[in-house]
Amino acid sequence: MIGDITRWGFDMVFPAIFFVLLRGMWKGVRTAFPWLVSLICLVIIYHFCSEVAYVPVGFISGLIAILLMKENSEQINTFN
Repeated sequence: MIGDITRWGFDMVFPAIFFVLLRGMWKGVRTAFPWLVSLICLVIIYHFCSEVAYVPVGFISGLIAILLMKENSEQINTFN
């Protein structure tokens, strides 16, 4: 119906919106760590599996990273 969307630059809309949202959520390197863990796990699973298993694996690995970071910060606070 619309034709070639790359001609109008619409193929860049999603990445541009994502980066704007990411910039608004940026609170430092420490908060970006679960995103990095999730990204690494996601890329590894995407490379070795042909299914869409990378989506839940990325989600779960990011959650585990958050939980481990929270547990470590609680342990550090109990020693002070």
